[in-house]
Amino acid sequence: MGFVRPHWMKKAQEKSRSGIVLLAGGRGTGRRIAALNLLCSEHGAAASIHHLGGDLDFGTWQPASGEANGYLVEGTLGGLIRNGAALTSIGARLLEVGAVMAVVLPDDPDLTTQLDDLLDMAPIRCTPPDPQEVLQAKLALAVPENEDRRRLLGKLPSELLPELLPPGASPRDAMDVAKAIVTATESAESASARATYIDAALAEQADREIAEFMPKWLDDPPAMNALLAAAVFAGSSPQTIAEQADRLATVSQAQERVDTSNTGQGGQRSLHALLRLACVRTDTVQRPGRSPETRMYFARCQWPGAILRHIWHGPLADSLVSWLRDVEGHDLIKRAGWALALSVPAKRGNGRLRRIQMCATSGGPSGRAVAAMALRILMNDSNLSREIVACLGGWTYDQRWPLRCVVAATCGSDTGIAPLRPALALMRKVVRSADADPHRYVDRAVDEAILHLFHRGDRRVVLRELCDWTESEGAEAWYVTRVLPKLLRSDLSWFGAQTADDESFCMIVLLIRRTLRARGPAGALRDVMLRWQRAASWDPIHADAVDAVLFAVGADRHPHVRRFLNAIDRHR
Repeated sequence: MGFVRPHWMKKAQEKSRSGIVLLAGGRGTGRRIAALNLLCSEHGAAASIHHLGGDLDFGTWQPASGEANGYLVEGTLGGLIRNGAALTSIGARLLEVGAVMAVVLPDDPDLTTQLDDLLDMAPIRCTPPDPQEVLQAKLALAVPENEDRRRLLGKLPSELLPELLPPGASPRDAMDVAKAIVTATESAESASARATYIDAALAEQADREIAEFMPKWLDDPPAMNALLAAAVFAGSSPQTIAEQADRLATVSQAQERVDTSNTGQGGQRSLHALLRLACVRTDTVQRPGRSPETRMYFARCQWPGAILRHIWHGPLADSLVSWLRDVEGHDLIKRAGWALALSVPAKRGNGRLRRIQMCATSGGPSGRAVAAMALRILMNDSNLSREIVACLGGWTYDQRWPLRCVVAATCGSDTGIAPLRPALALMRKVVRSADADPHRYVDRAVDEAILHLFHRGDRRVVLRELCDWTESEGAEAWYVTRVLPKLLRSDLSWFGAQTADDESFCMIVLLIRRTLRARGPAGALRDVMLRWQRAASWDPIHADAVDAVLFAVGADRHPHVRRFLNAIDRHR
């Protein structure tokens, strides 16, 4: 009941006309349940299905007439699976008695690739059905009335279900989420409380499942390294995961290393063997206009987080920090930051951010980027945001410049931004501390953060804040005069369009005037304004906007402003 037909079921039914169909796929794809439904498809509840063990001699086995409508076998048919003639013979015997056999192959990509050469007997590659469809089917069993289900789902945050059930999630995941939704509706009132309940229930269940098999891995360093690499970098290629597992082996000084030559096809086979018990599967991802890509995923979406939570409480935690801080590449840093964020215990206590701080101060640029990513993730958690902001506030004045860099990177970077209001307040503190204790890396991090806050946040809010900074007599006022030319240069067309808005126009003019008063006819600002004029010369609307800005700036009779305007006129 509640079975959702995967897209490959029609092809499997066509294959079954030969009497035998081979099904290949990783654990969690629902291939066994689909095989049973395939065998029952013609006879429904009246179907008689027999399970056959792998120890049978299928070379001589003969199905009896009327014995069963279908046979389910898990294995390789006693080694006959690679013998096309033997498979054809078994299929013919089944057709004689009107039966069908579904063979669920071992989770072995190398075996599946070899069997592709069997032509008519090539295995069907099983992928899980759409997890959202499975969820709806399971909810329909628990809540039969359509209106009641709509009301039930309407009580959840809109972004929750896609996060819990991404594409490729297993049917088991969908069943767990459906159960949690029904229970949460009975246990919590607000949408946020329900979401928190569902997250906690799924995490608790995953933690219990992981705790059962983790002891088997702790005494097997190669398997543990592969498991952690797969958990942190789930969704990456097998080669990437193999490389990261090898790097972890080096960091943790494991007695047995994962051979760095085990990449490519050989690496997939070796890695797959290490990860088979952890329900890790290999999928081929098709993207329009690009070659197919191989990726590794956990069949259970909640397991990677549960694995890492388990490890953060054990003796491998410090090695994990040393490993994560040295990852390279945008996508890997994002995943490493997510993994590092899980090092923060749920319960309050001193030193909760100790490992994030260790990553920030003991690593290089990558370590700081990973720490910043972890902090951004935590800032978006309503239960932790205040604590994180308070901690970052303390780091803004820390003598260790890497911590100040991390504050800036947390506030804004090309991998996302922290909430705008606390980010701007924190940046003001970093600017003040940078004036008292300058460092070129901090200066660079501050500029990058301000530019990204401007481009990814509410630009008017950023301009308003910078205008407030210029009202002070502190370092932030001087900083604004330094960063303004960079802001203008980053998107001149936007600044031109904003001159039609009275508030924005006034802020732009104010910032230019105060920059000139502080720095004189600065070359950087002059060059940007000349570039703006040239860019607007082909667009009358923007040309009028530039002229309006310069005219308004000229209302200030300060000598620095006059010299600036004269320089602009000479270069027209």
